[in-house]
Amino acid sequence: TGFSPYETTFGTPICLPVGGLQQLIFASGDGGVWSMQPRTGKVIWNYPFARAGINVSPLVTADGRVYANHGVENTFGNSMGSAVALDGTQKGKEIWRNFEIMAPFSSPVMLNDRLFIIDDTAKMFMLDPKTGDKIAQKKLGSMMRGTGDESPTPFVADGKIYAITGDGQFYVLKPTETDIKVVSKLRLDGEAVDASPIVSPGRVYVT
Repeated sequence: TGFSPYETTFGTPICLPVGGLQQLIFASGDGGVWSMQPRTGKVIWNYPFARAGINVSPLVTADGRVYANHGVENTFGNSMGSAVALDGTQKGKEIWRNFEIMAPFSSPVMLNDRLFIIDDTAKMFMLDPKTGDKIAQKKLGSMMRGTGDESPTPFVADGKIYAITGDGQFYVLKPTETDIKVVSKLRLDGEAVDASPIVSPGRVYVT
């Protein structure tokens, strides 16, 4: 990616066809969101996003939109953190950018045409994916970061969002169009959690 990446990244690349072209889309240690041809490494597009490495995995939807967030300095101005929507079919053209969302480690998820991002203080934001406008927010626990520079990413299953915070609080959430409802909540024996949970038929696993 960049000539000299600032640091490593803990994000996972996404590989799928976007706009009829196979793309490997990822957030990089150089602070950008990148798309490359997976077979050749040729750059398709690049979106400079932050002044330090980004640790989330981008969310790519069926219409070719790419969503990402970070919690470090932005590429311009003095604010920290932002979320962005890019058009992966138009060489990463910016659709919207919402500043001062401090979400450095937890990746975004989508449910029922709503975008959900959890910031460093374990506050979940519900955004309109078309405009980036904030619709609702819900406080989950006291922090999203665990013992290191990683934190859990929620997952969507059965029409709900399953989220574990860095301080070990496990939530099942069922959002409406304008609110985030808590279906259930429990605490994992007071343990810190760095890992993202996964789902396999009938069970949720977390380390």
